[in-house]
Amino acid sequence: MVQRVGETYDAFRARVNETARARNAEMRLHRTVQFDAEGQAKGQSIKYVPERLPYEPRDDMFLKGRSTLVDAEGRVIQSWEKEQVDAETRRQAFEDWLHGLQTPAVEPVTWSGQVSTDDLMTIYPVGDHHMGMLSWKHETGESYDLDIAERLLAGAIDQLVASSPPSRSATIITLGDFLHFDSHKAETPTNKNALDTDTRYAKLIDCAARSLERMINTVLTKHQEVRLVCESGNHDPVGTNWMAQIFHMLYRDNPRITIDRSPSKFHYFPFGKWLFGTHHGDTVKMDKLPMIMAADEPEAWGASVKRMWLTGHIHQRKCEDFPGCSVESFRVLCPPDAWSHQMGYRNRREMTALVVHRSGVEVGRLNFSPKMLEASHDDPPAA
Repeated sequence: MVQRVGETYDAFRARVNETARARNAEMRLHRTVQFDAEGQAKGQSIKYVPERLPYEPRDDMFLKGRSTLVDAEGRVIQSWEKEQVDAETRRQAFEDWLHGLQTPAVEPVTWSGQVSTDDLMTIYPVGDHHMGMLSWKHETGESYDLDIAERLLAGAIDQLVASSPPSRSATIITLGDFLHFDSHKAETPTNKNALDTDTRYAKLIDCAARSLERMINTVLTKHQEVRLVCESGNHDPVGTNWMAQIFHMLYRDNPRITIDRSPSKFHYFPFGKWLFGTHHGDTVKMDKLPMIMAADEPEAWGASVKRMWLTGHIHQRKCEDFPGCSVESFRVLCPPDAWSHQMGYRNRREMTALVVHRSGVEVGRLNFSPKMLEASHDDPPAA
């Protein structure tokens, strides 16, 4: 049934339900008994067939044609009408459907108005957050689920943004594996390893989108220009694509934010004399990344004096200096899952923000630990 022009969705659904009830009322029971070769009943089947009712044309349809069944003498045995929605109704229904797909852009976030400097940029790298992972503290030492993941990320970005200098530019980078699983199957997409997950994928999408939007809006209150890079991980190669596209649509009318929608496993962005690259760290070893940057961005490589890769994947901080370029992996906020804990993996849980000067100098770093949230809850209320 096609939704009529000007008809609300609720009215359309009510009409569909009423039509279904009317059709059910028109059905009558036909019982057929089957017999075997000896004439004994061996089974029966029940089917519903419609009552024979006179043809009544619908308001939103026109008569396209009529088919007639005749016998050998040309006598009419049966005839039936063929209906079709008119072209204007189809066009309008398609436009209404297409309009419903357009996600409304979010309201612009107000900048704090602080005096900012063009010489600094603050980078907020989010290490593998594994949102959707399930960890039980009695088994792994620390509990983790969607609620904890959302609360941790909100606390981290609030603290880091509040402590960061009022730089004009900021970059948010999810360094891959922001999502713990990538479909309705609780397994890694490539190797099909079983995962401990916190319920449904639809719930994960809702939580991840809400968390990332909150993070973007928080950064927009402090910095005038914000860039978002969603790096593809081995746990979320598909989710990365929809995250980038969704937030491009949400912020498409906001000139203060830029969303990198490239599906590449390698992303680059310059700042003054800096050249930054991002990669999850799952497909290329650290020592290969400098030459990949030089091959992919030869002009930017030549124009820069300081070059740096930001990676994740190994859940710990590791930094190596190579000729002309440094490569660093960042710590994570999530605890180990059951498998990682059983394998002896341990990690220092932390999120770091970098402040860099356009001359090619790293000005400083800001750190957040989950213990900071725990301490704030333990403090007695003010008198």
